[in-house]
Amino acid sequence: MRITSGSDYEKWCALWLQKHGYKNVRMTKASRDQGIDILCEKNNYRYGIQCKYYSSPVGNFSVQEAYTGAAFYQCDQAVVMTNSTFTKDAEDAAEETNVELWDHFSPSAASVFARIFDGLLLLRLVLCVCLFIYVALHAELDHRTFLTVLSLVSACASLASIFSTSFSPFLSLFLEGMCLCMLILFTAYFPAFSFVFYAELLLAFISLFVFLRDKHQHRLLHKEEDLLLKAEDENEARYQKAMEIKEVLARELHCEITLVSYVYHEEKKLLTMQYHTNANVEADLPLAQYALQQNEKENEIILSDLNKRRIQADLWEKNV
Repeated sequence: MRITSGSDYEKWCALWLQKHGYKNVRMTKASRDQGIDILCEKNNYRYGIQCKYYSSPVGNFSVQEAYTGAAFYQCDQAVVMTNSTFTKDAEDAAEETNVELWDHFSPSAASVFARIFDGLLLLRLVLCVCLFIYVALHAELDHRTFLTVLSLVSACASLASIFSTSFSPFLSLFLEGMCLCMLILFTAYFPAFSFVFYAELLLAFISLFVFLRDKHQHRLLHKEEDLLLKAEDENEARYQKAMEIKEVLARELHCEITLVSYVYHEEKKLLTMQYHTNANVEADLPLAQYALQQNEKENEIILSDLNKRRIQADLWEKNV
């Protein structure tokens, strides 16, 4: 997955969390994220994660944002996740506020296999350039044109494989196939160098393996992105439901209502919403609950007074 913006990085982080056992992974809306980009759960622990795609170390302001945002979403743990590192001030702030810092999380971190493969491709590219220069300087060589074309095709195959994110992988496979065909002739012209053909054959098989692996990963990625988009749509529906309930409460309680948080519990199929009021409304809650229940005839809703002008609405829903 290519990362070109902060939103791309947030999506990659959400997919990474899904792959590593985190449940109910959902991305918050950018317009109201409250400093938290991703919400997720693991081992009955609720995480609020802020993602930072930086080329420089992340400062302590991001730590403060994650801390306040996690409190807003009623998370057990605040996290700042970045492809970079953290400043000393950020580390001190994280220790003071108990915010976890996750650094060096990046899709560009190549595996050992990928590094070795890229190294072999680079070595072949250098050898092809050397061969091209050698042939150009020695006009008396036999099969000079053939060697020139072979060096150019092999060099292009190396470049196409190295920069596979910019070129079509099919181009890389096509060029590798051309190299193999030409090297069959090469072994006929220069039988003493037949080992070159077997080395090229090995690279071709590795390229095919990389191609099939990438296709499989892209298929999984698209599937996970679809699940992520579905979760985001479901979260938007829950937010709209929380806002609908807010409007009913404001009308029935005759006061100003502010949505503080909304949390969906997957196991219980329960949507818990907390609101702040500008007046004491405990006496009017039964009437408000009756009005809400009329709107939610297929679902059960319970209002609770949390004191300090806070009320909680618990909605057991079938179609959230």
